Amino acid sequence: MRGFIEKSVQERKANAAERAKKAKEMAKRRMMKIGQNNKYKSMMKEVKEEVGPKCVTCEDGYSNKPSEILGVYVFTKKASI
Repeated sequence: MRGFIEKSVQERKANAAERAKKAKEMAKRRMMKIGQNNKYKSMMKEVKEEVGPKCVTCEDGYSNKPSEILGVYVFTKKASI
């Protein structure tokens, strides 16, 4: 029984390592494909870093979208004083 469990654990580790290796290779291929496209490189150079208030999700703010209204979310919690 113990040999079966050890073998099963080793197989799981090997499979996980293989999946991680494949995922890393796929990510590398995707990054190389993106890097070959000069359109995206030039677009990234044009993007300015937001300095004021910005959206937590898309990180757009007044410098990228000056005519849009920004919403503000506030976390509140009742506390006895």
